[in-house]
Amino acid sequence: MKNSSLVHRAAIFIFLFFIATIADAQKPLDLIPYTLMDDFETGELYGWEPYPYSQDIGFDALYFARSSPTYKNSKFALVRPVKASDATELYQGFTKRLNFYTVNDTRIKAAIYFQSDRAPANLELSLGTFSGKRYLYNMPKPTANQWVDIDVPSAEFKMNGQVRAAGEHIQVVTLKGDYPMVYYLYTYTILMDNFSINGERQRQFTASAPASVNFNMFDISILNKHYFYGDMISLVAKPEEDVPLQSVKATLTDSRGKIVKNNIAFKKKGDTWANESIYTLNPKDAPGQWQIELTGESPKGTEVKWAFKFLMPGKHVNGHPRLYFTADELQKKLNGEKSAVAKNILKKALDDTAFMKIDIDGVEEGEDKTGDNLVGGPYSKTAVGFNAYGMWITPMQTLGKVIHDGSFRYAFAKDVAAGEKAKKALLKLCSFSKWNADWMLERKFGTYYPVGYTLTPIAIGYDMLNDLLSAEERKFVREAIMDKGLKLFHRD
Repeated sequence: MKNSSLVHRAAIFIFLFFIATIADAQKPLDLIPYTLMDDFETGELYGWEPYPYSQDIGFDALYFARSSPTYKNSKFALVRPVKASDATELYQGFTKRLNFYTVNDTRIKAAIYFQSDRAPANLELSLGTFSGKRYLYNMPKPTANQWVDIDVPSAEFKMNGQVRAAGEHIQVVTLKGDYPMVYYLYTYTILMDNFSINGERQRQFTASAPASVNFNMFDISILNKHYFYGDMISLVAKPEEDVPLQSVKATLTDSRGKIVKNNIAFKKKGDTWANESIYTLNPKDAPGQWQIELTGESPKGTEVKWAFKFLMPGKHVNGHPRLYFTADELQKKLNGEKSAVAKNILKKALDDTAFMKIDIDGVEEGEDKTGDNLVGGPYSKTAVGFNAYGMWITPMQTLGKVIHDGSFRYAFAKDVAAGEKAKKALLKLCSFSKWNADWMLERKFGTYYPVGYTLTPIAIGYDMLNDLLSAEERKFVREAIMDKGLKLFHRD
């Protein structure tokens, strides 16, 4: 009987502990009012993508912001033209990844324009949730060739007749027009302007020491600091709008997803929360992208939860070259390499000096005729008699090869003449007015893969030729990398 009573008490204790654990794990997030408004007035896409997805979901050449027609004479509207492939059905629209919660008065607003020879059969709007639900709203036969204002309460979105409830965690929105039949010689275009949706989103932390940057379209924040072996990780942060918190704790996770330290207590310091001795990094720690997630508890029982990502490169590298290996590190690799074939690969690469015959002075920035098309059809003005794409990119490829091959020769074969040749090519390529094609720039596409191929040898040259460059020349190359390459990617 006594044993039975002990078992009964133990069962009750385990049950209560389980309930408490569940309750603690399910504390609601602290939310703040939120309105997403995209008017495309800068000509950028603001994270919107074509929908349904094109064959190459990374790039759709016919998808961009257009200056005409626009809603109420604004600067730009988002546009998706689709060339009919046959007399068949056609679908076109837009989609964007979201992360917010609906409220009772959540509304979706937008202006839509169908440029076509007929009205589409239907305009479908949908809201998809993180739990896999998809709520739909249909507008039959929207008028073509004029702007149609949309203002729909999200409560009118339904799934199998079920009305959407407040508090749904929304992950995606789509807008899609469909035609059951189109004329096979025409192009059908959908435009969108002034999209907005309101609700609530997760309250975030912002860091001040080190400072943080929030990439809101990706739902991540980063710390503007790299930590190295031997560094003490510290952080000072505060919740948005300075809401009062009862406590703040953190979890530190390494690049492999392993929790390095948990339940890290922060102390209140004025209107911030701080911990100046979180963890000291050591050579046993995995380098890469780390994360520290803060969790604050509010007086009303909600949680302010937000993470900061940061880079931990490991060993602090002060010298050059650093992208691949130093000359000493390479020699150690070769000394430990047993394969004669493997050893010969690098030797043959370094022995190639064909780049020394290239006349750097004779390479000029190419005339860019890609504004209307990158390559053109067989009778286009930018394809007959010459290759517009080749005219634009060939000079950069030529200089890039000199930089790449000459940099390796200088760094690992001690060939000073090759280094000077590569330096001359590097400075000339960095003096070009731009590295992206007019076709992309005129359509506000900063991200185009050939720019990456141009940046690669420039980065190699900056690294391996570093001691050949003056302080002013290094600054010149750095600014070219940022202004003509990385800032365009970052903006996108």
